[in-house]
Amino acid sequence: MVSLYHTMIEELKDSTSEAAIFTSKHIINFPVHQDIDIKDLDNLIVKLKIVLNA
Repeated sequence: MVSLYHTMIEELKDSTSEAAIFTSKHIINFPVHQDIDIKDLDNLIVKLKIVLNA
């Protein structure tokens, strides 16, 4: 899992939009291979919930 947009993209760097600023600080990307099985994706979700105590 990576924080891809931990800084604003150039087009939004001077944005006053609270939604854009919030999103840029909270978005997380999960690199998932296109050949992954749905059961593996389900397992990823289960593990993430455990980590987040959800």
